[in-house]
Amino acid sequence: MPALALIFHLIDGVDAGTRGPVSRAAAAQAAAWCENIAKTSPYMHAGHFASLQEVLEHYNRAPAAPVGDTELKPLNLSVTELAHLEAFLRGLSGPLKTPPELR
Repeated sequence: MPALALIFHLIDGVDAGTRGPVSRAAAAQAAAWCENIAKTSPYMHAGHFASLQEVLEHYNRAPAAPVGDTELKPLNLSVTELAHLEAFLRGLSGPLKTPPELR
């Protein structure tokens, strides 16, 4: 699962794999997978978002899929909450000393 998608599943409080509550291990792994995420644009499978802000806005709106169904649900975060989330993700850049088993 792409790292940012995992983060959004964690925000929702549901583990994307088990559909149960998020475990501490899943939260730690999500942070490890997002290491240096601010330096890895473009984002998404086709690279159609150039910035983290665009990705966050996409997940916040959760638009309908152009084809088929989507599991996305709007996050309904405020402008301030989106800015804080982006700052958190940017803060995961740099030497983080993530244990290898969480990468």
